[in-house]
Amino acid sequence: MATIHCPKCNAEISSLSLACPACQASLPSAGPMAAQHADPGTFWGNFWGVMTDTRSTFQWILDGPDGRHVWTLLWVMQLAELPGVWIEKGPLVALFMTLLGVPVGYLMLKLFAWLYSHIGAFLGGSGSPQALFKQVTWCLAGTVLVDLCNLSGKLFNSPLWHGVWVVVAFGVGIWGLIVNLITLSMAHRFSMWMAFWTIVLTVVLVGGVILAFLLLIGFFLGVHLL
Repeated sequence: MATIHCPKCNAEISSLSLACPACQASLPSAGPMAAQHADPGTFWGNFWGVMTDTRSTFQWILDGPDGRHVWTLLWVMQLAELPGVWIEKGPLVALFMTLLGVPVGYLMLKLFAWLYSHIGAFLGGSGSPQALFKQVTWCLAGTVLVDLCNLSGKLFNSPLWHGVWVVVAFGVGIWGLIVNLITLSMAHRFSMWMAFWTIVLTVVLVGGVILAFLLLIGFFLGVHLL
């Protein structure tokens, strides 16, 4: 994929871009090249496009308006998880987790977009927080498909049926990880190798904070019990 420099902020961007993801400046000269790729436009066009035509679709998402289809995708993810939770925990818990999961999911997307933005910048990336928010949002498409595969495996009480869908879910999960790496590298405009280390450092940082928090709680509980 060819790259050009934004005439306003000089950021290196895709030649397919209609606008600079960093400063949002319009790029009229990119129009003829970008027009070669159909704009997915609709929610389901973006959803399937991210998983099947990742680079072209995600470039359109980066160039498009901020926050488009975010809430729809969060609701789709929660509804995909609803039947499985319903079966295991009951209807009340399932409905409560679905209603709570949407706003909590939005906050988690904001948090990981912020972490990806800063950790990626430390590794040489130049993606804006808005671009990283789009990245973490649309990577949920893979999570939704994995949830649907796991749900399909529970439809029949057959070890063979369940085993087949476990394998399918694993394959979809691996492809979702690859999509995550591709879109993160596009959002930050660096290599997939740097995208990989961005994810690793983010996981280590979040895990370290959670571990420190749990140790702190354990320490205070131990002090009070003594």
